Amino acid sequence: MNKISFYDEHKYMFITSNLLIIPTLTGYFLNYKKLVFINSLALIISSKFWHTGNNDIYRKIDLLYQPINVITFLVYGNLYSNNIYAKIIGNIIFFNGLYFFNKSHEEYNKKNRFWFTNHICFHLCMITGNVLAYF
Repeated sequence: MNKISFYDEHKYMFITSNLLIIPTLTGYFLNYKKLVFINSLALIISSKFWHTGNNDIYRKIDLLYQPINVITFLVYGNLYSNNIYAKIIGNIIFFNGLYFFNKSHEEYNKKNRFWFTNHICFHLCMITGNVLAYF
C-alpha cells in the first residue's frame, strides 16, 4: 500500500485522531446520544485510517465521512447552543480549522515534510469545536 505520509508523520496524526475521544466522552456525559454515535464513528474511522496512513479504502471512507461529522456539529452548535460565547468561539475555531486544513494540503502538494503540523492544528480545532457544540 502507498502511504500518504512522506516519512512517519502519520503516527502523529493517529494520536490527534484519537483525541476525538474527548468530544465523544463529553457528549456521552452530557447525554447527547446521537451526537456521541456520530463522533464515535468519526473516531473509529479516523483512527483506523491514520493508524497506517495508507492510501486505501479507509482513507476514502475518512474523506467521505469526516465532512459529514464536521458539518453536523457546526450546524448543531449554531442552531441549538444557548451559549453565545460557545457559538462565537466555536465558529472562530471552526474557520481556523478550515484554514489549517487548506494550508496542510498546500504544504503537502509542495512536498513540505512538515505539512502535518497544519493538519494536526486542523484536528485540534475540529475537536475543540465539537466540544463547544455541546454547550
